[in-house]
Amino acid sequence: MAIKKADNLKAIKIANVAAIIAFLFISVIFVLETSYSQIQDNINNTWLTIVITLAVLIPNIRNSQHHKMAFNIPFILLIFFTILMILCEWRINYYLPGCLALCAISCLYSNFNRTLAFLIVQNIVFWGLFLYGYPVCGFNIYWYVVVINWVTFSFASIILLILNRKATVTLEKALEHQQSFMDLLATTENFVAMINERNEIVYASKTLSDLSNVNDPAMIQGRPLIDCFPGRSLKVYAGKLIKEKYDYSADWEFSLHGHKRYFKAASHKLAGGSSGTLISLYDMTHLAERDEIAAMKDSMQIGLFFMNKKYIIQNHYSRYLEEMLAERNLFGKPFTDIIANSVSKTELNSIKDYFKMIIERSYDEDMLEEINPLSELNYYNARTGIKRVFQCAFSTVESGRGEVLILVTVYDITTRVELQKRLAEEEARRQE
Repeated sequence: MAIKKADNLKAIKIANVAAIIAFLFISVIFVLETSYSQIQDNINNTWLTIVITLAVLIPNIRNSQHHKMAFNIPFILLIFFTILMILCEWRINYYLPGCLALCAISCLYSNFNRTLAFLIVQNIVFWGLFLYGYPVCGFNIYWYVVVINWVTFSFASIILLILNRKATVTLEKALEHQQSFMDLLATTENFVAMINERNEIVYASKTLSDLSNVNDPAMIQGRPLIDCFPGRSLKVYAGKLIKEKYDYSADWEFSLHGHKRYFKAASHKLAGGSSGTLISLYDMTHLAERDEIAAMKDSMQIGLFFMNKKYIIQNHYSRYLEEMLAERNLFGKPFTDIIANSVSKTELNSIKDYFKMIIERSYDEDMLEEINPLSELNYYNARTGIKRVFQCAFSTVESGRGEVLILVTVYDITTRVELQKRLAEEEARRQE
């Protein structure tokens, strides 16, 4: 994409050089022609026209916007060429070839609409001169010869216009893709870079420039890739990547600013004969942390789950919860239905009111903990006949969508309650 943009600027420079050469060539030819004619007025007017045209042409080449140059520059040369033809009294019979050359210069600026407009204006000027009586194709030339020459000129112009259209479409697509690619680099969360054969950065994402403590990604262009990675461990990984950059894939685990980070790194050679290589680093730290939390959650001997304001158990509950409740596939089931056989109808309504107070945060945490109706739940599963004693704790958490969820922690205190009961019985017998 950078190559396409550079090619566009190069084409504009070539077009500008061609315009200057055409101006100089036309000037020399007509100065010689008017000198040979030995008409002093024509010589003076020729020089005056050259000076005026040069004064107009140079500022347009320097200051004109690129998309306007396809019309402005050749149009100035067309007027210049036409005036000089009139001054030399049409002694040179190459007006149409000169117009075709100006059309080619317009095509070099790669703007189809402007070139088409110039071609239309050029034909209007040609037929206006012909109908006014100027010998645009030479003296004593029959009208049908003029038509044949014009048809030949038009055919060649159309060919140039078609080629210009193809080049313009290709250029527009390249610029569009370049802008899309730059937008991607500015917004992606991945660490992306394109490097050349010398392992120097051609393009870099905003995240990669931030990693190297540079605010503007353009500032790290041209720097060696390995210099963008802070810390020894990262540079070691980057060295291995560069060594196998045409086909590299590996997981990186390192410490950065006192925090453990995990990256999925990949590198591939760009297709299409390009000598560049695309580097992509995906930050998997949050996934690794999530897996660690999930493993920790599943290894704990407690029940842990979220439920919403309708008492529905959410996904990602602890595995031990199913064993505690002697139930499978708890996701989507109301927690109140699961404990319905363990409490009376009045107690169940009180529990629902308690859950509403938790969600609405009607009281402070100490008060809610003190009035917790499930601080000791005699759980009974009617399907399996299992009986256990649970202690439930509740707290609120806001989800990413702004929804308030209740985090429920369930402890199995059956053994402790039974032990306390036996100790109480032993104490009672001892007192008797």
